[in-house]
Amino acid sequence: MDRMQAQQGLTLQQYPLISYQPSHALVPYNLVTQSAFQPPHLLVPFTETHTVVLNSMARLVEDKNKIIQEIETKGIEEANKLRLELLKSKKESDELREEPLCTMLKLLMQRFEAMKRL
Repeated sequence: MDRMQAQQGLTLQQYPLISYQPSHALVPYNLVTQSAFQPPHLLVPFTETHTVVLNSMARLVEDKNKIIQEIETKGIEEANKLRLELLKSKKESDELREEPLCTMLKLLMQRFEAMKRL
């Protein structure tokens, strides 16, 4: 009998299936990350500031891609002109454009410190 089971593989009675429920299944949906592998105390509620920072980062990538295309098609001098135009047209978000990740990290550290105090 054992030899027959070894040929057929292990049965479910010997090794029952384990049902895994993520620990943060009841956490509200409006969170930055929905990863089942992230502990609930590391989840950060999505705020307007996060949106501004993420949008700023997306704009940086768009600008970089435009400048690369300009270099490939018209040369470095034209690309520099385009870069200066992009910087002038987005003066209102210059602070976030310079250090978007630092801003996000500061916010996350403040949240972490607040959670530690609880």
